[in-house]
Amino acid sequence: MVHSLIFVRERPEQLTWSGCCGKLEGDNVGAEFAEVGCTSAQVGPLYLSAQEIDGVQAQILDPRNPFALWWHLVGDALRHGVGPGPLLRAICLATPVPSVFLDGRMLWGGVLPTAEEFQRRVRGEIA
Repeated sequence: MVHSLIFVRERPEQLTWSGCCGKLEGDNVGAEFAEVGCTSAQVGPLYLSAQEIDGVQAQILDPRNPFALWWHLVGDALRHGVGPGPLLRAICLATPVPSVFLDGRMLWGGVLPTAEEFQRRVRGEIA
């Protein structure tokens, strides 16, 4: 069975530390938004780390479209036998960004783990 891993990235309007195509030369606002930039930089390595786990399909969703997120969460929960309680909690808790969901259940919300912690927990959950 293929497990579904969903990363909910930060909202683009939060990424004012960069230009539309990334950090532009001469941008001097980086220090004001350094925390957002650090968090944003964590999603990519975790996504790449997820690619190393057999049986896991990872995707990154935009939080500006909550209906797409809910659609994926409900579908994942139904496919993986997640009950209504955990599903409703995941849907209600889907607002913190960034977030990570596995098979319709929230694993992390608001604060991302290290790559090692991520690998250990995801592998443990799907074992």
